[in-house]
Amino acid sequence: MAKLETHDGILTAADLATMTEKPSVTLSGTVEMTIESTIPSQPETAQIAVGGADHPYKIRIENTLTDENGEEFRLKPGAKVLITVR
Repeated sequence: MAKLETHDGILTAADLATMTEKPSVTLSGTVEMTIESTIPSQPETAQIAVGGADHPYKIRIENTLTDENGEEFRLKPGAKVLITVR
């Protein structure tokens, strides 16, 4: 993983343009709940509490995922997940 270093501690657009790897961070999270849609054509969502954030942070994602074998699956409450932001 690339280490980000700048002369003043501020990452600029010019810094990003010269990087060969895009910056990313991976945080742990826990599925808090799944939420059924009130609209039948809309998918279920999963609410995930993200650890390692400055403030308690929650995200909601569509709860229809695909594993490395191409099989669809759904997250369940209590599941531990890794979230990568790029």
